[in-house]
Amino acid sequence: MVIRFARIMTNKILLFLTTSCLLAAGCSSTSTPVEPPKEKVEAPSVSIHQAAYKGDIETILQHHAAGTDIDLRNQWNATPLHYSARSGKLIGAQALVGVGADVNAKNDDGDTPLHFAASKGSAEIVALLLANKAKVDEPDAEGMTALHRAARGGHGAAIEVLIANGAAVNTKNKAGLTPLELADADAVEVLRKHGAQSAVKLGALSDDAANGNLEAVKQHLKAGSDVNGKDNLGRTPLYRAAYNGHKEIVVLLLENKADTSARDANGWSPMHGSAYKGHVEIIAALITAKAEVNAKDTDGDTPLDWAKNKQKVAELLRKNGAKTGADLKAAGK
Repeated sequence: MVIRFARIMTNKILLFLTTSCLLAAGCSSTSTPVEPPKEKVEAPSVSIHQAAYKGDIETILQHHAAGTDIDLRNQWNATPLHYSARSGKLIGAQALVGVGADVNAKNDDGDTPLHFAASKGSAEIVALLLANKAKVDEPDAEGMTALHRAARGGHGAAIEVLIANGAAVNTKNKAGLTPLELADADAVEVLRKHGAQSAVKLGALSDDAANGNLEAVKQHLKAGSDVNGKDNLGRTPLYRAAYNGHKEIVVLLLENKADTSARDANGWSPMHGSAYKGHVEIIAALITAKAEVNAKDTDGDTPLDWAKNKQKVAELLRKNGAKTGADLKAAGK
């Protein structure tokens, strides 16, 4: 009897699945709830959460027929729909939505099924949930929306569906970060196409470059911070990293098209600063990047002038054609 009812219910849900309207990502829209049978049937031994995770609609519908709460909570306060969304099993999610599952249920971490679907990158489940009135910008306990989750996972298709359904592109989580700042490389261009911006201030990149915080600099660059932006003294992140001797950050900034010729308020370039401080390896990196060895500051002094008592730096500069300001002036340059 249980199997017969389950098959009847399966046929009903399959009819619903084949007649559902697909959204942008190709998934079903609003559904007509499936009516439970009038006869009492026995609940299966497999839990409804396990069935949801596996996309086992026959077992899901047996539970429904037996009167199991379709929004039954487990020890983490997660519902079966959370499990279908987490596993990316569209057919299970469709079955659960079809029998009235709560699309906005939250677990102990404040996650809705939409958060899980976005993290998984299942654009079809994302579209299904949104078509059935899931709250697109609902935050979790950390202030993360589904768009933050999709961006972090680099799931471009899910991002497109979320934005098409009104997701706020520049919303911030509790740490003050937008989806762009958390985005995997594959998601950055998709977000920027829709007007995504970074909440990170220029000063943060400049300060982290000066302080040698490599991982933070990587995050700023990934988030789209201006690599050539200047602080109130006209110093770029490259200048400050070079002056303070942070070679790895200098190389990273150069790889991201940092301007080697940018000057501060005194006319100093990154080459001036690193020559003055005696950073041989950074001078070498700047030379490799075609930095001007004879750049003049506001007083007409070159990096070689500022390499006083820095023998190795002076030798490297001279080897690459460096002159003092006086030499250049005498040569009419």
